[in-house]
Amino acid sequence: MDLEEAVRLVELLQSGMLRCRTGIVEFPAERTGTVREIAARLGAEYADYIELLICDSPPNATILGIEPIREMDRLYRLAMQEGPQCVVVANFDFALSRLTPERISAIWQELYDRFPHRRRSLVFAMPQPARYCLPVGELAERWKREDRWASICDHQQN
Repeated sequence: MDLEEAVRLVELLQSGMLRCRTGIVEFPAERTGTVREIAARLGAEYADYIELLICDSPPNATILGIEPIREMDRLYRLAMQEGPQCVVVANFDFALSRLTPERISAIWQELYDRFPHRRRSLVFAMPQPARYCLPVGELAERWKREDRWASICDHQQN
C-alpha cells in the first residue's frame, strides 16, 4: 500500500500554510477495513463518523437526522477537541450518501474554504466506490490543485 500522497497531505495540513486544514484521501474499496491502520501509519487519530452520529443521537433514536448544519457542527467539535494534530475521519460517506448532490457540494465547499483556524486538521478517508459523495467539477479541481486530495494505491507485485 502506497501512502506517499497521503503522507504529503498530512504534512501540508500540519504545516500551518493553509487557512482551512482539511483534506481528502481516496482509497480502494478493498482497503475499507484498514482505515484505522492507515490513520496510525499517518500519525493521526482515527474517528469513525458513524460512531460520532450514534453518540450524538438521542437514546433509542431510530433515525439519524443528517443535515448539513448538524454535520458541520459535528465536524467543528471534532476539529476543536484536544488531541493529535490530525484526525482521519472514516465513514463520512455514510452521512453524505443521504444528502442531495447540492447539499454534498455545499458541505465540501464549506470544508474547503469556510472551516478556518481549527485546532486539528481533518482528513476524510473516502472509498473510491463513493465517488458520488466527493466534490465534483471546479471544486474538485481546486481540492486537487492545492494538493488537498490524495489517493492511496495498492501496488501489485508480479
